[in-house]
Amino acid sequence: MIHTHSRRIRSVGALCALLLLVPLVSLAAPIVRSGDSVSIGADQSIEGDFYGFGGTVQLSGVADHDVYLAGRSVTVNAPVGEDLVVAGGVVQVHGAVADDLRVVAGEVTLADSVAGDVVVLGGSVTILSTARIGGDLLVLGDDVEISGAVAGSVVGKAQRIRIDSAIGGDVSVTVSGGLTLGDRTEIGGDLEYKSPSEYARAQSAVVVGDVRQSAMLASESGSSQTPLLRVLALLFITLTALFFFKARLQRMYESVIVSYGMQGLIGLGVLIGVPIVGVLLLVSVLGSLVGLVLLFGYVALVIIAIAVSVVVLGTAVLRPFTKSDTVGVGAVFAGVALFVILPLVPFIGSLILFAAVAITLGAISTKLYHWIR
Repeated sequence: MIHTHSRRIRSVGALCALLLLVPLVSLAAPIVRSGDSVSIGADQSIEGDFYGFGGTVQLSGVADHDVYLAGRSVTVNAPVGEDLVVAGGVVQVHGAVADDLRVVAGEVTLADSVAGDVVVLGGSVTILSTARIGGDLLVLGDDVEISGAVAGSVVGKAQRIRIDSAIGGDVSVTVSGGLTLGDRTEIGGDLEYKSPSEYARAQSAVVVGDVRQSAMLASESGSSQTPLLRVLALLFITLTALFFFKARLQRMYESVIVSYGMQGLIGLGVLIGVPIVGVLLLVSVLGSLVGLVLLFGYVALVIIAIAVSVVVLGTAVLRPFTKSDTVGVGAVFAGVALFVILPLVPFIGSLILFAAVAITLGAISTKLYHWIR
């Protein structure tokens, strides 16, 4: 039973990784808007990929291709012709999405149809009865309410999940606070859930397949806000770095691509060697201050390497499709998506992330060495 659940998680994770990282590239030039308030009116239309970043972002005009939005408050009121990727504090989607939807936000509301898959990382996630999802739903949140129909399967983890709609495939969830099936629930496949308590089920709720409950480990019962905050922090830091240091990030990416093998060895040496030297200096009488400074510098360097590796990894993955080595906002979203999805792939996923960080750390250390010298 647990193996079945793991296989389902991995398969959906791999599918989501593909959908997250391989958006089709429009032939039209991308349009970028940024500022405290970004608004596209209903009388406007967008031809080409659209990037909008600001405090308040509102899209009311029809977009023909991919849309990438980020802001404190993001509202989509118009149809999107291809993929929609959103990051923000409060996100509301009231327009139809012709392909896939990916959202990272504190509060998420989906009120219209999505033809493809939906991936949501949020605190409060509400899928209204007016919503229709043509593919699978992958959700991570605290409070999740699914009132709209899902043609595919549902995979998720949350404190509380309430389902009150038709689900075409299987439902596989982990809930620490409780799972509830409402009156309108109709699950076409199996229901498999991890929870410390038995689920609540309305009399008219229907589950066509089997219902299986498995024990929840203590490590699985924590809040889902922690990984969400990590993702938001990583996205914010990386976008900020791109805004202020785009030219340097471009040069860093180029140096990584040219000699990633050597940079990886240098990065591995820094990862292993610097902490050892720092601790040895710290326990000595004369070198304690130097050791402390070295360890603090090491931590800062690793954090910077993680943020930069997001851009490097995202640009490298998009390269076969964009035919470009230019770092940009799309690479940031792709890189963050990789950092979210790859840990779901056993061993290989974590190994790829470790290699990316080590190679980037090596490139940063090399440039730092030349600058000091």
